[in-house]
Amino acid sequence: EHAATALVFTDGDIDGGRLSGVVTASPASDESRVDGYNFYWGSSSVAKLDDWWGGLIDWVEVGVPGTPIEYTLNEGTVVPPGATHLLVHTYNSDGEMRTGVSASIRDKAIPVHPARGVTFTDADVDGGEVSGIVNVTKA
Repeated sequence: EHAATALVFTDGDIDGGRLSGVVTASPASDESRVDGYNFYWGSSSVAKLDDWWGGLIDWVEVGVPGTPIEYTLNEGTVVPPGATHLLVHTYNSDGEMRTGVSASIRDKAIPVHPARGVTFTDADVDGGEVSGIVNVTKA
């Protein structure tokens, strides 16, 4: 009841390996014993990234109780090696909850490799018209 109830993030940066946008945590159903929310990089949906700062991105103190908690990843934020998720854990003066909620990192990116091949055979016998199936071989 003292954990955040959901975490949502949509990448707004189209460069691969970089993120930007607002990470939104739905507040704990009971924030009476919550001082704030710690945002982490995760190596899975439950594990904090094992790096020199324990995957901590930043923390946000509780503002208006019951309102979503937001943290902004600035444009061009580099995704650390091994990070696959964003996590949020609530904390208070006694410490941090062991469990939290997560969101998968879905990194938007413009493709950097062209298709390996494209084939098309016109099946329409009328001049000036085409019909058929286009086959694209992924990069």
